[in-house]
Amino acid sequence: MKKAIFAGSFDPITLGHLNLIERATRLFDQLILVIAVNPSKQTLFSLQERQKMVKKVIQGLDHVSLVVIENQLLVQYAQQVGARYIIRGIRTVADFEYEQAMFAINQSQAKEIETLYLMADPTYRFVSSSVVKEIAAYGGDLSEMVLPHIDQALKDKFK
Repeated sequence: MKKAIFAGSFDPITLGHLNLIERATRLFDQLILVIAVNPSKQTLFSLQERQKMVKKVIQGLDHVSLVVIENQLLVQYAQQVGARYIIRGIRTVADFEYEQAMFAINQSQAKEIETLYLMADPTYRFVSSSVVKEIAAYGGDLSEMVLPHIDQALKDKFK
């Protein structure tokens, strides 16, 4: 069974994330979404809110599950659950440069874990959680970036 991990803060989860998730499900028998808690990262949504949003987004997708990891490296979690692949999305050259460094770090810890890069669909190349939050803060239109329940959650945050 080919098992992969797709990790993120999902603060919030976007249509770009969903596109990558759907594409990854065609490549692997099981996809584990991981919300990795980073205590040094300030998030707009609480961990519980992000879990709830992601669960709703992946509802109905076969062979996709969601977990939260704390105090553990992603590659350690991958080893623990027998996942051989980490999926990463690439939008820009800057993303690629960052991901090269992460790949080297992950390889230093677990050479058997492969990192696979999926290029962002051109429709979502400009979409990031940071951009979504900034547009939401000013009351902009997010209909092409997030699902309606995420849009509503953002509106509620920025009231």
